[in-house]
Amino acid sequence: MEKVFVCTVCSTKNLTSSTFCVNCRGRINLNIPMLEEEADEMIADIHFKVRKKKFQRRGILVSITAAVIITVLGIGFYPSSNVFFDTNQEKNTIDLASDTFNSDWNMYQNNAINSGFSNYTYELDGKSVWQFQTSSGFVKSSPSISEGVLYLLTGDQLDRRIVAINAQSGHILWEKIVGPPAETSPAISGKALYITLRDGSIISLDKATGEEIWVYNTGSPIFSSPTIYKGILYVTTHEELLIALEAHTGEVLWEYDAEESITSVPAVNDVVVAFNSNSNYVHILDSKTGNRRLKYPTGFAAGSVAISKDLLYVADWTGRVSAINWTKKERLFQQKIRTFKLNLYVWGLIDSFPFWTGFTWIFEQPGEKFQSTPVLSKDAVIVSSNSGKVYKLDIGNGQLMWMFDLKAKINQPVVATKNLVIVGDSKGDLFKIDIETGEGEKFLSVNGSISSPPVASNNRMFITTDTGTVYSIE
Repeated sequence: MEKVFVCTVCSTKNLTSSTFCVNCRGRINLNIPMLEEEADEMIADIHFKVRKKKFQRRGILVSITAAVIITVLGIGFYPSSNVFFDTNQEKNTIDLASDTFNSDWNMYQNNAINSGFSNYTYELDGKSVWQFQTSSGFVKSSPSISEGVLYLLTGDQLDRRIVAINAQSGHILWEKIVGPPAETSPAISGKALYITLRDGSIISLDKATGEEIWVYNTGSPIFSSPTIYKGILYVTTHEELLIALEAHTGEVLWEYDAEESITSVPAVNDVVVAFNSNSNYVHILDSKTGNRRLKYPTGFAAGSVAISKDLLYVADWTGRVSAINWTKKERLFQQKIRTFKLNLYVWGLIDSFPFWTGFTWIFEQPGEKFQSTPVLSKDAVIVSSNSGKVYKLDIGNGQLMWMFDLKAKINQPVVATKNLVIVGDSKGDLFKIDIETGEGEKFLSVNGSISSPPVASNNRMFITTDTGTVYSIE
């Protein structure tokens, strides 16, 4: 069999009579001649090693690129659009809890799902019916209202009381000094109301008299309002716990350790309890057992989550509103599988982007900072931004329906009624916006910045300010 030279530069076979390679023109006459069969094996081996090295280099580059993408964007890579969604998800319509349909406002954002919605038509002329002045310079929490009585924790400075006020007249019915700083909204159910204090205390009181029923101390600071649903009280602590207590007795039913500090208010329905942590995750648990079903990454969310029929909503400081399907459950090795699929997607080996489990849609507004709890009406998600804009989004797909600009900083969530969206700004101006058209106007100015979410009850709005004043407005 005839012998040949193999070029060490380009791996081309050449006749032994050749001085230069016929392909790359490199010198080959010093190479060792070999049989053609041996040359074929050698060339095949060289090609295999070259492909292997290229693949390894490409894999390293893609992994680094994917890591950078994940790090920069936080929750993954998304198409170039301000709304992107999973096309396999069905359109969502809200299924509000039953307590949304009465005139009470029983807890933070009205109900256990944190909807911030009242299913009544409001006609507001901007008349201040009464004012209540606390000794504090700042009322941080919104009141709760039950059976015509307004309950308010007065603040965290000189005035540290729980006060019961006749919602129609503004007259004090009873008051009780609570001691530690008090800056959360009470939760009310039946004949009891529940408050949380900064020193870690959870207190149950008789709502008619203020008499203490039970006290439980978590041993950790609490900066969030309690949520009550079907006889169970849910409270988050700054030191990483979500605690479920039997509301009548204060007995602890279960605890969940998030391993991340929490200052948000939990949202609850028949199946799950959910909250966002200060480490940029939404935790979704079984509401009966506290077992985790799903952990979902977001940007930093200063507000809390809100729950609808089968979706959960959270707004964050990166300008994103995320809709998460809370019915989904995380799988074993979920994150590793997703990272592997992400690499395949970047390589072009698969066509579909591997979104996080539960992903439904995201609305993105670059440059905005959403820092409040989303409000849920019948067909929409309504959020406010730090820059002074209010956005109404389709609840099923996140498409923008309208935007209203207050041209002043907003620090708190809006409140929605059947016909209006009410929002206050840092200058003390109160606006009403038509919930269908997005057309709005200022209808009242008060002394001081609006310091907590407005509360809607019996065709009145109740607001608090950083001057320590509570206003009842018609």
